[in-house]
Amino acid sequence: ARLTSLSKASSFLDSREHSIAGSRAAIAPREPQPCVPCKSVRGPDRSVKARRHGGPFTGLPCATFSCFVRLMQHRYSRLALYNAWANRRLYDAVASLNDTDYRADRGAFFKSLHGTLNHLLVGDRIWMRRFTGEGDAPTRLDAILHEDFHDLRRAREIEDRRIQTYVDSLDESALNASFNYSTITNPAKVEQVLSEALDHFFNHQTHHRGQAHCLLTAITGTAPSLDLVVLQREQGWAKKQ
Repeated sequence: ARLTSLSKASSFLDSREHSIAGSRAAIAPREPQPCVPCKSVRGPDRSVKARRHGGPFTGLPCATFSCFVRLMQHRYSRLALYNAWANRRLYDAVASLNDTDYRADRGAFFKSLHGTLNHLLVGDRIWMRRFTGEGDAPTRLDAILHEDFHDLRRAREIEDRRIQTYVDSLDESALNASFNYSTITNPAKVEQVLSEALDHFFNHQTHHRGQAHCLLTAITGTAPSLDLVVLQREQGWAKKQ
């Protein structure tokens, strides 16, 4: 009877050990899958070769690359949406000004609200021509594309829709590809990765929109918030608890 009890105890412990081992196997991290864009292959030991990417993705393992680029695509689409939203709010506020205040030189880099809003459109058209090879590209950074505010606003809205359509069309290979362009100030040939150029593109908009916001505040004493988080809350991307 004693031997039978010991045998049963041993069987119970064996079954518990197998159960625990099975549980551990179930919760063990899965072996990373090969990166599709890189077409990485498994080595003799069944491990994924640790190929890494260059350019803006220097040091990123293949298993991370695809998810990272998909996140970037999503982020750029939201920045394009933010650009259109912020421009709409800014133009709504500027529309209430009289023509004298709108055109007055107040010491900004492009002098007035009129000059600053025109420069924002100039910059976007220059970069969109570099990105797509299509559209007009001004040859001066201080060019006045539209003397009339209402014409400028219509052109701004068209350009913002064009930017959104373009950014939404980008895929992984496009974002990681290099392209060539010529600079306007101190002409030179430049090669750059598209994703890095897009970082500048959206940052440039925010920079000069901030100058316009400052001019508007100086004239009227108030200006609409252009904080990204305001849009995020409006869209439900950030939720109050």
